[in-house]
Amino acid sequence: MKILYIALIPLLITACTPHTIGGVRELGPSKSASFDAPENYQRLYKKILEQTQQCSDGWMVTAQMVTEGNLDPDNKTGTVAVSLRGGLGTSYYQVIDIKEIDDNKSKVTAFYSVGSAEGHSKLLKKWALDDYRKCSL
Repeated sequence: MKILYIALIPLLITACTPHTIGGVRELGPSKSASFDAPENYQRLYKKILEQTQQCSDGWMVTAQMVTEGNLDPDNKTGTVAVSLRGGLGTSYYQVIDIKEIDDNKSKVTAFYSVGSAEGHSKLLKKWALDDYRKCSL
């Protein structure tokens, strides 16, 4: 019976989350958090992408957690997204947008489809501002 429950976890997460990055962004202000960081957007993007990959990527029983990134130098932005990919398709549960304010300052806006935006963003903020390298607080 335990194996059945473990196998159903990816199905439940997939059924309750948006299937696009835009869908996560549209969940509203209660599912987002933002802050400014005193760092160039490209360096900050690299730091957040690497830490998110380290903490999120991996296999589940019937699916895989995948972190993907997109750096857009023309618009001076970066996006990091975490999704669950399995037999039922792809569902996104975290999207992090990084935008240049000036050469040494960036705005980070994170959107979450599962869990508390406040709780998740505390860890993200520590990664960005304090060079924290653990996967939990």
